[in-house]
Amino acid sequence: ALVDAPLAERLDLVRSLAMLGTLPERPYAIGSYMLLFLEEYIAMLGALRDGETIVDRAAELREVLRSFNAAGIGTERLRLIYEHIAQEFPQFEAAGALLPMPAAVRLCHTMLATGQSSAPAIVVLLRAALREPLVHVADDSHELRLLKMIEMLIRLDFLHTQEQLPRDVSEYLSVVRSLRFYDQELRRNTALSYQLAFFLKKHGFPSKRHMLGPYP
Repeated sequence: ALVDAPLAERLDLVRSLAMLGTLPERPYAIGSYMLLFLEEYIAMLGALRDGETIVDRAAELREVLRSFNAAGIGTERLRLIYEHIAQEFPQFEAAGALLPMPAAVRLCHTMLATGQSSAPAIVVLLRAALREPLVHVADDSHELRLLKMIEMLIRLDFLHTQEQLPRDVSEYLSVVRSLRFYDQELRRNTALSYQLAFFLKKHGFPSKRHMLGPYP
């Protein structure tokens, strides 16, 4: 089934296998099956299939990376996925299939958050994202949260990638860093926030309410 079934069914099967890899003590040996899928999948990568969009391809790659991360399986062969993004996504876009900012940001965040990335692939995805002006991105949007996390991950955990960023991407991330992000849930006052505000006011301590970082 991992070789001959339609791709959608194979992806569903891989997701199920990955969940087995999350069980305590990992009682099931799924590594060989995951690697078998990966080899067949890599062989299929190339031009967009009939009816497939670049958004579909980005979502598909993201699911594959998430499955391998969930299963706890790391392999050097994943670099071929990074190379596909770095080399062929620009070709798709040159042919008119532009990757929208939300899809680019989601895939970029998944790659960095799971430690499955390469600098050239990250540059391609961020260049796709920066086509949409940040003034059009709401300050409480999910995309801005992901961009904040991407900027933080690159700056703190992926210094090698940061060193290879071209000027336009570095400037874009600098602007992302300076933007304010508001979490809708954290805007709401809680019993604790009321008590803390009352305590500070009672003791004459000057304070303002702020939110730091993109995390909830």
